This record gives sequence, structure tokens and C-alpha cells, in this order.
Amino acid sequence: ENNALLVSITLIFLGPAILFVNGVTVLLLGIFTLIWYNGVYTNLKTKTAYAILPGSLVGALPPVIGWAAAGGNIFDSQILALAGFLFIWQIPHFWLLLLMYDKQYKDAGYPTLSNVLSNAQIVKITFAWIIILVLSSALLIFVDLSSGIISNLILAVLGISVLYATIKIIKDQEREVYRKNFHFINLYVLCILFLITIENLV
Repeated sequence: ENNALLVSITLIFLGPAILFVNGVTVLLLGIFTLIWYNGVYTNLKTKTAYAILPGSLVGALPPVIGWAAAGGNIFDSQILALAGFLFIWQIPHFWLLLLMYDKQYKDAGYPTLSNVLSNAQIVKITFAWIIILVLSSALLIFVDLSSGIISNLILAVLGISVLYATIKIIKDQEREVYRKNFHFINLYVLCILFLITIENLV
């Protein structure tokens, strides 16, 4: 336990030092992310079932930090579109986990959506966020993160595929269906990140 604490403290101080090498903006973003996760999100998880909404900011900031470290403007439309896409993804990602492990969350003492909504309502809200996720991927085209005809077609096919696959959660409200679609939307996001990375490297 003492060793884990020592490692944690070391990383907390070492991380900002490394970030500072890449500039003050990078350092400030890193510190903000650390504080937001540990001071805001972690605290909210024990108080509200909606903690994932502000908490998703934490998962959207790492690419912004990388963008700033590479010399980019953090208010550039390209990085904002990408960060927004990743922000949105985390919400259905988490709620699919919740649909699978609701009892475990409750046993651990965390408030969950099932305390205020029915399972059917949670499923519909989750699918609505998946639709928003797919729509947000279109922004990647408008800001030229995906600009080639082939990559845009692939982006469209991926979006249609994820919608076709995940709509099953509304009809078949079973844990195995939730599990498959949890992996499917994660694969969807991974494919899009791979696609825009390859396009911008070539």
C-alpha cells in the first residue's frame, strides 16, 4: 500500500514536469485534467448517476494536450471536433457498462441510472447517444480530418454499421447484447481514429 502511494505521488509530480517541457499550455491542461478527474469526477461518482457527463471531459482532453504539445492551437476546429467526438463516445460506452454491471455498481455504493429510470429508458437514451456519436463523426469531415473520398465513404459505412448493430439493444435487452455492442462501439471509435491517423500521415 505504501509502495502504491509512493508511485502515485511520484507520477503526480513527474507527469507535470514532463508536460512542462512542452509548454505552459500543455502543463495547465494536464493539471486541469488531473484535478478534474480526482477532484470533480471521482467525487461526483458517489453522489450522482449522471457523473459521466462532466466526467467525459477527462477522456476528451488527452488529444487536446497532445495537439498543444505538437504546437497546435487548442481552439482549432480540428482538435475540438475530435475531442467532442471522444467526449460523446464515453457516455454510451459507460452506460452500456452500466447495463451490464448495474448490480455491481449498486453493491459498491454508487448511484446508478436504474435508481431513477427503467432499463428500457436507459437503453433508449444509450442508443440516442450512439446516434449522436455517429452524427458527430461527420464533423471530422467538415474540419478536414477526413477529407479523402475513400476515407469519407469508410466513415459513412462505419457509422451505418454501428447504428445497424446497436439498434438491437432496444429489441433484445440482454446482457450479452449489451456486451457485444459495448465492444462494437469501442471498435468503431478505434477504426475512426486509425482512419484519420493514416489519412493524415500519408
